[in-house]
Amino acid sequence: MDTQILDINETSISIASKLIHQGQIVAFPTETVYGLGADTFNEQAVSKIFLAKGRPSDNPLIVHISDNSMLELIAQEISSDARILFDTYMPSSLTVVLKKKSTVPDIVTAGLDTVAIRMPRSSQARIFINACNTPIAAPSANTSGRPSPTDADAVYQDMQGKIPLILRGDKCAVGIESTVISLVDKPIILRPGIVTQTELESLLNKRVDIYSPADGKLVNSPGVRFAHYRPSCATALFITRNTDEVIKYINSIVADRVCVICKQELVDKFGHVDTISLGIDDYEASRNYFGAIRQAEANHDYIVQVFYPEQEVGQSLLNRMTKSAYGNIYKE
Repeated sequence: MDTQILDINETSISIASKLIHQGQIVAFPTETVYGLGADTFNEQAVSKIFLAKGRPSDNPLIVHISDNSMLELIAQEISSDARILFDTYMPSSLTVVLKKKSTVPDIVTAGLDTVAIRMPRSSQARIFINACNTPIAAPSANTSGRPSPTDADAVYQDMQGKIPLILRGDKCAVGIESTVISLVDKPIILRPGIVTQTELESLLNKRVDIYSPADGKLVNSPGVRFAHYRPSCATALFITRNTDEVIKYINSIVADRVCVICKQELVDKFGHVDTISLGIDDYEASRNYFGAIRQAEANHDYIVQVFYPEQEVGQSLLNRMTKSAYGNIYKE
């Protein structure tokens, strides 16, 4: 299969919507990461997402909508909290888990009676969804377990020959996946993102907990259960501001090409070692992280991540960094 990359415009959106209605899958930009989309109500089309990504079938997808009228097609129960979020806060980098309608295929929700719903902040994403005139089921447009793509070229690296079309839009302004909050029982954040616990508690005027695997309860939510964000080379994570131990570690690594990923303030601390700056604060770091990981893995044998969260969103980025390091983690 040939994979086209087309800049977003009226013509490419028309081509993409026709492909969706023909049961194909299309990669498209959002403000978080690029998504790999299919018609939510076409089970055969949705199955192509799992095949292209190599994604486990028991990992639910997020359903993307362009306006609140689509919400009524998917959600069986729309609570008062859900109304607050969709009526006053959307579009946003937020995914809301609600009870699903029976018309939503089980393949989308991994057999659960709940569905994850998101209205992207990206106007390009909403224009695409609106042109398709159907909710679009979509995970991130990368090979399962790999770093998420934040530009069309990264999608092409993973999806070349597997999908017919990539819509090239703006580089993702947020850079990490959406916050996932379940409103099925009490509000609980299942996956952290740029929409923070503090912000959600203020919006809903109530306590919002954050799920932790340490709680002993396994949840099935996008971005929670499976290995994620792994680069193709070895990686370590240092959660610290002190670079002395990091430098000792780097000097002990048996690898020819080492790269340090860190915020701008630390770039000059590592001498001759290659570095990639994530930016000056946690928001910039989140926006640049996945691109930095992909850049580093292309030219290096070992990646050392150095990060200490200073803002609430930094905890969300740390969630991704921790998974990418796969247990090779050092804390101050």
